[in-house]
Amino acid sequence: YRSQINPNAKKIIADLASEYIQPGCSIYLDAGSTIMAVAQLLPDKYYNIVTSATNIATELSQRSKCNVTIVGGQVNGCTFSCSGLQAEAFINGVNIDIAIMATSGFSLRNGFTSGHFNEHQLKRKVIEKAKRVVMLMDMSKLNKSMPFTFAALQNIDVLICDAPLPGDVMTEAKRYGVKVCTGEKDMKTVRLI
Repeated sequence: YRSQINPNAKKIIADLASEYIQPGCSIYLDAGSTIMAVAQLLPDKYYNIVTSATNIATELSQRSKCNVTIVGGQVNGCTFSCSGLQAEAFINGVNIDIAIMATSGFSLRNGFTSGHFNEHQLKRKVIEKAKRVVMLMDMSKLNKSMPFTFAALQNIDVLICDAPLPGDVMTEAKRYGVKVCTGEKDMKTVRLI
């Protein structure tokens, strides 16, 4: 169901995000339909992927050159993600060069938010461990807040959106040195800010 919501936005974001996934690095892929769109774009190259998403692990494990590890834990039937204490303990022992993360909501007041407590705890742990954090967000998530905050703008390095962000968000992103990548709906223009 979620993969059918805003498919054009997901494609724009996935195209931009795929540029940050390099073979040979330790990559964490978060759960979510936008992250699945990124996984589906990846060519069959030697990637070291850790993910909390059972569906993403299944997608990538069908490729011969992709090394995929899934964190353990309790599975959420809506997001197909594993989370909980077991997943957090696993992340403690993993090195992450780049974390490709997704959010259920974002506002300047509450930051990046999630609707599930265990998932927000895991997201926080991944962001702590990662050398670089790339956040994916379509415009439907803007000014939407879920119950649990897992990051603020200052905790990420890159924010990828499907359309230009409002001025107040851009000002805060610049303040914290966050690189913002946006794509227009028709894919004719991609702006790196």
